[in-house]
Amino acid sequence: MRKIALIGFALAAVTSAQASIVITLSQGNYSFDGSGNYLTDEVLTLSTVSGLNAGDTLHYVCQNIVGGSGTATFSNGTDQLIFDVTVNHAVVNGVTSSDDGNWTYDAASTGVFAGMTGSGTFNQSFHANANQFAASQFVGDLEVVPEPASMIALGAGAAAVIRRRRK
Repeated sequence: MRKIALIGFALAAVTSAQASIVITLSQGNYSFDGSGNYLTDEVLTLSTVSGLNAGDTLHYVCQNIVGGSGTATFSNGTDQLIFDVTVNHAVVNGVTSSDDGNWTYDAASTGVFAGMTGSGTFNQSFHANANQFAASQFVGDLEVVPEPASMIALGAGAAAVIRRRRK
């Protein structure tokens, strides 16, 4: 019975080892489209997500700011990590504005970012100087969802070990 508990603990450790905390910081420029949406083109200065590095890009589109929604797309040049974002709070004060809200993983993500799950919070600051400066931060949990074939293989291996021990 003790061996079954150890195998269960090892399986739990393997599946939980996939989780990572998302922390990204980026800065760049923003603009407005004809519908009043914020559009940013930022460069990552820090990322803890495997596959995203300093110098990669963030493209952020958010509709109507207050109570708005949109997407944030991170790209390493070939793969895309997409978050659906919802703005909970926005402040506009002269030449500066900021917003914050929540993000959830978007299944439209591609390449190394496909097949994940996660959620978290974000905040952004905008400054209407000559460069239309923008800075963003996304924080939360992002993890790889184990594919069914891997889980079946782990389960079959565990069953074989248990069966062999009983004989």
